[in-house]
Amino acid sequence: MMDISIEKIIIESLALTKDGVGIFNRDDRLIYCNDAIGRLFGMSAKEALNKSFSELSADCFNSSKGINIEFTTLEAWLSHASAKRRSCPYRAFEVDTQEDKWFLVTEQIVHNDYLYMYITDITEKKANARALQLMSEQFQKLATTDSLTGIYNRRYFYEKAEAEFNRSSRKNKIFSIMFLDLDKFKHINDKFGHAAGDAFLKGFADNVQTHLRSYDTFARVGGEEFAILLPNTDKDNASIIAERIRASIETLIIPFENQSLKITVSVGVVENSNEIKSIDQIMNNADKHLYQAKCNGRNQIC
Repeated sequence: MMDISIEKIIIESLALTKDGVGIFNRDDRLIYCNDAIGRLFGMSAKEALNKSFSELSADCFNSSKGINIEFTTLEAWLSHASAKRRSCPYRAFEVDTQEDKWFLVTEQIVHNDYLYMYITDITEKKANARALQLMSEQFQKLATTDSLTGIYNRRYFYEKAEAEFNRSSRKNKIFSIMFLDLDKFKHINDKFGHAAGDAFLKGFADNVQTHLRSYDTFARVGGEEFAILLPNTDKDNASIIAERIRASIETLIIPFENQSLKITVSVGVVENSNEIKSIDQIMNNADKHLYQAKCNGRNQIC
C-alpha cells in the first residue's frame, strides 16, 4: 500500500477547512490559498491565485464583492494597508466584507519574508456581541429612565448630582439644581382620571426639555416632582432658565380626549457654594425653596 505524502494530506485538509489559509511571497503575490481566502477577496481560490495583494485589493475596490474598502481612492487604501503589512512578525485584526461578513485575520511572517494569512469567520460572533450590547443598552435605559416620560429617573439624577458635586468640589466649579412641582396636579387626576394625568406629565416633560442644554440632566424624581441639574450655571442664570420654563408651562395646553389640560409649575432653585458640604444639603435647600414657592402662592420661582 502506497503511503500518501504528508504534504498532500495537509494541502487537501487546508482546501476543505472552513477557515481561510493563504501564503504571499516576498513580492506580495498570493502563491497559495484555499476557497475561504478567495471569498475574502470576492472570488474563487483559482481566480485569486497568483494575484498580487494590490490586484486583489483593486478587484474588491472596483466591485461589490470582497473586503469592504472604505477609502475614497484605491491608492489611499494601498498606502494604508502597505504600512501595516509586514510591519511586525505577527498581527491580528478584524475586517468586514461587502457581503456583510466579518473575519478575524492573522498574519505571520515566515521563511524569509513570506506572509502566512489565516482567517476565521466571526460573523455570528459579531452578531451575538451586537445583540448583547443592544440588550445591555436596553437594560441600562430601563434602569436609568422613567418609563412614562422617557426622561431620567430619581436614582440616575442623584448619581449625576453626586458626581457633579464631587467634580465641582475638586475643580471649584459652580452648578445649580432646580426642583419643580406641578401645582394642584391631583386635581387633574381626580377630575379627568390618571390617563389624563399621564398625558400631562408626558407633555410637561417634552416641553421642559426644549429649554435645556444637551448636558443638563432632567429627571422625574416623584409623582409630579421633577429635578434639573445645571452644570456650570450660577443661580442667576438658573433662575432665567427656570422662568422660561415657568412661563412656558403657564401657557401650555395638553389636549386629552375632548379636554384641554392646563396647569402651572412651582420651582425652587439653589446653587452650590463652599459652605455646602454634601449633595444632600443642596437637595434639601432646593426642596426648601420649592416649598417656599408653593407657600407664596405657586406658579413662581424661589
